[in-house]
Amino acid sequence: IMYEKISFPDVSLLAYIPDYWLATKKSRGVLPANLDFKDAVRANAIGNALVAKIVSGNKKDMGKLMEADLLHEPYRDKLVPHFLKLRHLGHGVGAFATYLSGAGPTTMTLIEKDKVDEFIKIAQESGLNDEYRLLEVDRNGARIEVG
Repeated sequence: IMYEKISFPDVSLLAYIPDYWLATKKSRGVLPANLDFKDAVRANAIGNALVAKIVSGNKKDMGKLMEADLLHEPYRDKLVPHFLKLRHLGHGVGAFATYLSGAGPTTMTLIEKDKVDEFIKIAQESGLNDEYRLLEVDRNGARIEVG
């Protein structure tokens, strides 16, 4: 096993958890069975550049790359109607990125802490009134806790 502990930029992670369930099987079902070679190469390049931007702390470019996903969001966005709306609203308040968390329907928005309340207010005014949860990056990684 090879690993490298890296620092993640100081940003807030805001989860929007809608009040509906999306079966992983359904979400996986919209994914293509294969990718064109050029799309696979581009997706790999995006992932590599994303790691570099995380390591360098470049939040603006990190966000752009997070939103450049080619592997699942272009297919799953139709199953998560609030996703692109939240991304658009996030851009309006200076969020770095909004992306699907796993298979969805939860979305994550990377945003400066001082803009969280403004973002939630605007999103709620747009009809997105389900649960918002402010999360933190786990800077320790996987571990076993006893007791």
